[in-house]
Amino acid sequence: KVEKAHDLVFRGIGFETCFGDAAKVVDAARVAFERCAFTNIRGKALYMDRCADCRVTTCDISHTGTGGIALNGGDRKTLTPGHNVVEDTVVRDFSEHCLTYASAVHIGGVGNVVRHCELSGAPHMAVGVYGNDHVFEYNVVSNVCMCSDDAAAFYKGRNPSCRGNVIRHNFWCEIGSPRGHGNAAIYFDDGDCGDTVCGNVFYRCGEPGFGGFGRVDCHGGPPPPADNWTRVDCRPP
Repeated sequence: KVEKAHDLVFRGIGFETCFGDAAKVVDAARVAFERCAFTNIRGKALYMDRCADCRVTTCDISHTGTGGIALNGGDRKTLTPGHNVVEDTVVRDFSEHCLTYASAVHIGGVGNVVRHCELSGAPHMAVGVYGNDHVFEYNVVSNVCMCSDDAAAFYKGRNPSCRGNVIRHNFWCEIGSPRGHGNAAIYFDDGDCGDTVCGNVFYRCGEPGFGGFGRVDCHGGPPPPADNWTRVDCRPP
């Protein structure tokens, strides 16, 4: 556990076989995990809260119970960005104990980035977002939402003040399965709106079901413009 500390680097360390979260970082700045491996963790690999300028880079996370990385930083009242980054990291098989709402990556706060990551292997969602001005870019998301309904690989909902987020240039592959209500690759739920979706490629994503889901589904809020979306072997767009 790192608390109220700054300027630390954990490099080339293996974290494994623990009953809770592998590492917790709270009220910290400029703390980095580089080339670390996390496996057989009952909780999350990394829980990071109230952080600024922290980084998770080139890590390998697998076989966790309640998610991969939870990262919160930045101030929503002032829209001050956290400048935290998750990049070049693989997260797979990340919800083996808690089968729903246990994301590979969950980002909260303001102004954080997830890029160049591979997220795969879950019965429910891969990415959860809360807050403003986050960027999710150049990632590969595959084989998630395989046993859940009214769900999506990327989920954000229930607060229309959480705006300004950008989801761009990602590859979504093998998302969802026929369950009934429907599922999608990207889901803005219950009045959520105000984000940008551009340059994404959708391959075998989602099922329309009874709810008429599309690859990008908006429930109650205005949809983002369809900016350079590509779909391959999908049901109705």
